[in-house]
Amino acid sequence: MSGSVDTTNKIYTLDEINGKYTFDKEIQYHEGFVMNIIPTCTDDGFISAGGDKKIYQLDCLGTPIMEYNGHDAKINSLSQCDPTYFVSGGWDGTAKIWDVASGKITQTLEGHSYAVTVLTLPNGITITGSQDGIIHLWHQGVEQKKFKGHNDIIRGIVEVPGLGFATCSNDEMVKVWTLEGDEIRTMQGHTTYIFAICALATGEIVTGGDDCHLRVWNPADGKLK
Repeated sequence: MSGSVDTTNKIYTLDEINGKYTFDKEIQYHEGFVMNIIPTCTDDGFISAGGDKKIYQLDCLGTPIMEYNGHDAKINSLSQCDPTYFVSGGWDGTAKIWDVASGKITQTLEGHSYAVTVLTLPNGITITGSQDGIIHLWHQGVEQKKFKGHNDIIRGIVEVPGLGFATCSNDEMVKVWTLEGDEIRTMQGHTTYIFAICALATGEIVTGGDDCHLRVWNPADGKLK
Protein backbone atom coordinates (compact mmCIF):
# COMPACT_ATOMS: atom_id res chain seq x y z
CA MET A 1 0.00 0.00 0.00
CA SER A 2 1.13 3.54 -0.76
CA GLY A 3 -0.20 6.94 0.24
CA SER A 4 0.06 10.36 -1.32
CA VAL A 5 -0.46 14.10 -1.01
CA ASP A 6 -3.52 13.56 -3.22
CA THR A 7 -5.16 12.03 -0.07
CA THR A 8 -5.49 8.55 -1.60
CA ASN A 9 -4.09 5.15 -0.71
CA LYS A 10 -3.26 2.71 -3.48
CA ILE A 11 -3.04 -1.06 -3.16
CA TYR A 12 -0.68 -3.19 -5.25
CA THR A 13 -0.40 -6.96 -5.66
CA LEU A 14 2.90 -8.80 -5.95
CA ASP A 15 3.29 -11.16 -8.91
CA GLU A 16 5.23 -14.05 -7.41
CA ILE A 17 6.45 -15.14 -10.86
CA ASN A 18 8.07 -11.95 -12.15
CA GLY A 19 8.56 -10.21 -8.80
CA LYS A 20 6.72 -7.09 -9.94
CA TYR A 21 3.85 -5.23 -8.30
CA THR A 22 0.70 -4.44 -10.24
CA PHE A 23 -1.84 -1.77 -9.32
CA ASP A 24 -4.99 -3.21 -7.79
CA LYS A 25 -7.24 -0.45 -6.46
CA GLU A 26 -7.42 3.08 -5.09
CA ILE A 27 -9.17 4.02 -1.86
CA GLN A 28 -9.79 7.38 -0.25
CA TYR A 29 -10.64 7.86 3.41
CA HIS A 30 -8.26 10.63 4.47
CA GLU A 31 -9.22 14.26 3.94
CA GLY A 32 -5.59 15.39 4.00
CA PHE A 33 -2.17 14.18 2.90
CA VAL A 34 -1.43 10.52 3.67
CA MET A 35 1.68 10.96 5.79
CA ASN A 36 2.59 7.48 6.99
CA ILE A 37 1.58 3.86 6.38
CA ILE A 38 2.82 0.72 8.12
CA PRO A 39 1.77 -2.92 7.78
CA THR A 40 0.18 -4.35 10.90
CA CYS A 41 2.56 -6.57 12.87
CA THR A 42 0.24 -9.51 12.12
CA ASP A 43 0.55 -8.87 8.34
CA ASP A 44 -3.22 -8.80 7.89
CA GLY A 45 -3.59 -5.16 6.92
CA PHE A 46 -2.25 -1.64 7.29
CA ILE A 47 -2.37 1.39 9.54
CA SER A 48 -2.59 4.73 7.73
CA ALA A 49 -2.09 8.19 9.22
CA GLY A 50 -2.86 11.54 7.65
CA GLY A 51 -2.76 15.28 7.72
CA ASP A 52 -6.43 15.20 8.66
CA LYS A 53 -5.43 14.12 12.22
CA LYS A 54 -6.96 10.68 11.61
CA ILE A 55 -5.59 7.14 11.70
CA TYR A 56 -7.28 4.23 9.96
CA GLN A 57 -6.74 0.53 10.41
CA LEU A 58 -7.38 -1.14 7.05
CA ASP A 59 -7.56 -4.78 6.05
CA CYS A 60 -5.58 -6.12 3.09
CA LEU A 61 -8.39 -5.14 0.73
CA GLY A 62 -8.38 -1.56 1.99
CA THR A 63 -11.60 -1.85 3.97
CA PRO A 64 -11.54 0.31 7.12
CA ILE A 65 -11.76 -1.65 10.38
CA MET A 66 -11.27 1.17 12.89
CA GLU A 67 -10.79 4.94 12.94
CA TYR A 68 -8.59 6.53 15.63
CA ASN A 69 -9.01 10.17 16.64
CA GLY A 70 -7.10 12.09 19.29
CA HIS A 71 -4.18 14.03 17.82
CA ASP A 72 -4.55 17.80 17.52
CA ALA A 73 -2.41 18.11 14.39
CA LYS A 74 -1.06 16.10 11.46
CA ILE A 75 0.18 12.57 12.21
CA ASN A 76 3.56 11.78 10.71
CA SER A 77 4.82 8.59 12.40
CA LEU A 78 3.52 5.11 13.28
CA SER A 79 5.01 2.02 14.92
CA GLN A 80 3.59 -1.34 16.00
CA CYS A 81 5.19 -4.46 17.49
CA ASP A 82 2.23 -5.95 19.39
CA PRO A 83 -1.20 -6.68 17.85
CA THR A 84 -3.00 -5.12 20.83
CA TYR A 85 -1.58 -1.60 20.49
CA PHE A 86 0.37 0.81 18.30
CA VAL A 87 2.10 4.15 18.78
CA SER A 88 1.71 7.33 16.75
CA GLY A 89 3.61 10.61 16.61
CA GLY A 90 2.15 13.92 15.51
CA TRP A 91 2.82 17.57 14.78
CA ASP A 92 1.08 18.38 18.06
CA GLY A 93 4.28 17.45 19.91
CA THR A 94 2.91 14.22 21.37
CA ALA A 95 3.19 10.49 20.90
CA LYS A 96 0.10 8.44 21.65
CA ILE A 97 -0.36 4.78 22.54
CA TRP A 98 -3.60 3.32 21.15
CA ASP A 99 -5.62 0.26 22.06
CA VAL A 100 -6.23 -1.41 18.70
CA ALA A 101 -9.55 -3.05 19.57
CA SER A 102 -11.30 -0.10 21.23
CA GLY A 103 -9.72 2.75 19.29
CA LYS A 104 -8.98 4.56 22.55
CA ILE A 105 -5.82 6.35 23.63
CA THR A 106 -4.26 4.57 26.61
CA GLN A 107 -1.36 6.99 27.14
CA THR A 108 -0.06 10.29 25.78
CA LEU A 109 3.71 10.82 25.82
CA GLU A 110 4.54 14.52 26.10
CA GLY A 111 7.60 16.75 26.31
CA HIS A 112 8.48 16.95 22.62
CA SER A 113 8.91 19.83 20.21
CA TYR A 114 6.66 19.85 17.13
CA ALA A 115 6.67 16.70 14.91
CA VAL A 116 7.35 13.45 16.80
CA THR A 117 8.94 10.30 15.34
CA VAL A 118 8.25 7.00 17.14
CA LEU A 119 9.54 3.45 17.49
CA THR A 120 8.03 0.86 19.83
CA LEU A 121 9.69 -2.46 20.69
CA PRO A 122 8.43 -5.81 22.05
CA ASN A 123 10.27 -5.32 25.38
CA GLY A 124 7.96 -2.45 26.31
CA ILE A 125 10.40 0.27 25.28
CA THR A 126 9.19 3.14 23.13
CA ILE A 127 11.65 5.62 21.63
CA THR A 128 10.60 9.08 20.47
CA GLY A 129 12.38 12.02 18.90
CA SER A 130 11.34 15.40 17.56
CA GLN A 131 12.40 18.73 16.10
CA ASP A 132 14.50 19.70 19.12
CA GLY A 133 16.85 16.75 18.48
CA ILE A 134 16.10 15.21 21.86
CA ILE A 135 15.60 11.45 22.16
CA HIS A 136 13.19 10.15 24.82
CA LEU A 137 13.29 6.58 26.13
CA TRP A 138 10.04 5.27 27.64
CA HIS A 139 9.18 1.96 29.29
CA GLN A 140 5.50 1.05 29.31
CA GLY A 141 4.67 4.73 28.89
CA VAL A 142 6.92 6.04 31.69
CA GLU A 143 9.86 8.21 30.66
CA GLN A 144 13.19 6.67 31.70
CA LYS A 145 15.67 9.01 30.05
CA LYS A 146 16.00 11.90 27.62
CA PHE A 147 19.11 13.28 25.97
CA LYS A 148 20.31 15.39 23.06
CA GLY A 149 20.76 13.05 20.12
CA HIS A 150 20.96 15.36 17.11
CA ASN A 151 21.39 19.03 16.28
CA ASP A 152 18.26 19.16 14.12
CA ILE A 153 14.93 17.42 13.68
CA ILE A 154 14.96 13.64 14.10
CA ARG A 155 13.32 12.17 11.00
CA GLY A 156 13.39 8.43 11.67
CA ILE A 157 14.11 5.76 14.28
CA VAL A 158 14.59 2.05 13.55
CA GLU A 159 15.50 -1.02 15.59
CA VAL A 160 18.96 -2.48 15.04
CA PRO A 161 18.76 -6.05 16.41
CA GLY A 162 21.69 -6.97 18.59
CA LEU A 163 22.80 -3.38 19.02
CA GLY A 164 19.82 -1.18 19.88
CA PHE A 165 18.39 1.45 17.55
CA ALA A 166 19.44 3.97 14.92
CA THR A 167 18.29 7.52 14.19
CA CYS A 168 18.58 9.89 11.24
CA SER A 169 18.28 13.66 11.16
CA ASN A 170 18.38 16.86 9.18
CA ASP A 171 21.88 17.31 10.65
CA GLU A 172 23.11 14.85 7.96
CA MET A 173 24.03 12.22 10.54
CA VAL A 174 22.99 8.63 11.21
CA LYS A 175 23.58 7.47 14.78
CA VAL A 176 23.48 4.04 16.40
CA TRP A 177 22.53 3.78 20.08
CA THR A 178 22.16 1.13 22.75
CA LEU A 179 18.71 0.65 24.26
CA GLU A 180 20.05 2.46 27.34
CA GLY A 181 20.74 5.56 25.25
CA ASP A 182 24.51 5.26 24.92
CA GLU A 183 25.90 6.31 21.54
CA ILE A 184 27.71 3.52 19.71
CA ARG A 185 28.72 5.42 16.59
CA THR A 186 27.94 8.25 14.19
CA MET A 187 27.84 7.60 10.44
CA GLN A 188 28.29 10.45 7.98
CA GLY A 189 27.99 10.43 4.21
CA HIS A 190 24.86 12.34 3.26
CA THR A 191 25.41 15.96 2.26
CA THR A 192 22.03 17.32 3.32
CA TYR A 193 18.84 16.38 5.21
CA ILE A 194 18.24 12.65 5.82
CA PHE A 195 14.54 11.98 5.50
CA ALA A 196 14.19 8.20 5.90
CA ILE A 197 15.80 5.19 7.52
CA CYS A 198 14.90 1.51 7.47
CA ALA A 199 16.41 -1.79 8.58
CA LEU A 200 17.01 -4.75 6.27
CA ALA A 201 16.67 -8.42 7.16
CA THR A 202 20.42 -8.69 6.53
CA GLY A 203 21.08 -6.40 9.51
CA GLU A 204 22.08 -3.44 7.36
CA ILE A 205 20.30 -0.11 7.47
CA VAL A 206 19.33 2.08 4.52
CA THR A 207 18.99 5.86 4.57
CA GLY A 208 17.61 8.27 1.99
CA GLY A 209 18.18 11.99 1.87
CA ASP A 210 17.58 15.26 0.09
CA ASP A 211 20.88 14.66 -1.74
CA CYS A 212 18.99 12.13 -3.91
CA HIS A 213 21.12 9.22 -2.65
CA LEU A 214 20.32 5.97 -0.88
CA ARG A 215 23.07 4.71 1.37
CA VAL A 216 23.42 1.21 2.83
CA TRP A 217 25.32 1.00 6.11
CA ASN A 218 26.71 -1.76 8.29
CA PRO A 219 25.72 -0.53 11.78
CA ALA A 220 28.22 -2.87 13.42
CA ASP A 221 31.24 -1.01 12.02
CA GLY A 222 29.66 2.14 10.56
CA LYS A 223 30.92 1.47 7.05
CA LEU A 224 29.07 2.07 3.80
CA LYS A 225 28.36 -1.05 1.78
